[in-house]
Amino acid sequence: MKTLATFATLALVSIAYVAVSVLTVEFLPRIGAVIFWPLTTACAVGLVWALARSQILANLGWVRYALFLIPALAVTYLLFFAVVAIGMGLLKWEPM
Repeated sequence: MKTLATFATLALVSIAYVAVSVLTVEFLPRIGAVIFWPLTTACAVGLVWALARSQILANLGWVRYALFLIPALAVTYLLFFAVVAIGMGLLKWEPM
């Protein structure tokens, strides 16, 4: 049951990040540009928290948070490109 909760949390954090990023940049460009990078940091922290909460490598204690930072940053990087792809493909954003 803990695994299902972990996957649900990872999916929820990922979908929320993409949705909020696209919506704020599209409809509130000034606010979206200001909160985009803090939102990206919050996404990475949320992914690390979800992975560490799953009790994977629980015997490592607090070290597991640092170990999960690399995969969380990699997923956040891919999600960032999902935001850009949605924006440029569906919403016709233009590069500056």
